[in-house]
Amino acid sequence: MADVPNNASDYFSVDFVANTMKNTACQFHHCYEICFFTAGHRTYIINEEFYDVTPNSIVIIPPYVQHSTCGTAAATRTVVYFTESFLSDYFSKPFVEELLCGLTSPFCAFTQPSENVALLMETLRNAYFQNNRTRAALHLGLLLTTAKSAQQMPLKEKESISQSTVTRAISYIENHFCTLSSLNELASDLHISLSYLEAIFRKSMGISLMQYIIKSKINYAAKLLLETKKSITEISIECGFNSSTHFSNTFKKHTGVSPREYRR
Repeated sequence: MADVPNNASDYFSVDFVANTMKNTACQFHHCYEICFFTAGHRTYIINEEFYDVTPNSIVIIPPYVQHSTCGTAAATRTVVYFTESFLSDYFSKPFVEELLCGLTSPFCAFTQPSENVALLMETLRNAYFQNNRTRAALHLGLLLTTAKSAQQMPLKEKESISQSTVTRAISYIENHFCTLSSLNELASDLHISLSYLEAIFRKSMGISLMQYIIKSKINYAAKLLLETKKSITEISIECGFNSSTHFSNTFKKHTGVSPREYRR
């Protein structure tokens, strides 16, 4: 998956991910993300909801929306990242607003061959790799227009107790990660043993409970760094770190830059 910077207002990138089984941890981006699947099967978890994604499915995720993927089957997909500012470089403001209308929440849909989404995505990808941003922007606009006319997919039924438990754990973490004192507290509030919770969470999400909690803290801290003028010390306290030094070290470990560098 492409490394998405959080400081480029006109960011645009296309990535092709072939035949991978890798689960992605909880994350968000400052830009829009489009995933079009051509093979395989994945489960997308977006805002605590599950979507069963199969070939010819398209997923559009708005900025700052928490999401992750899991599954046991390999999948092939094309991923596009773009910002509103990128579209504004090529289209009028009213047209950009029309393109993004309805995309304030996640959009997941089944597409049909007659809708030419696969062809549009391939042409868009080729234009990107040929460094033809104008042509790429044109096909991105066509892709958004076409995708939004497709049949939206239903939420995946939460069939098993274990998956339901993982969903409850994710919901609890997203609402309490800044104040969560221990994993035992989480397990106790969910009325489940910690060892069982850790086992089913790792199996479903591909990462440990603690990794997921830290990732959630870092994502929230990144948002505060970009959108507020709070000091690094204030942010470290709000995100539940015991010191600004611990926060800075953890942040750099996960992002590659210090909080101060990230803000700049």
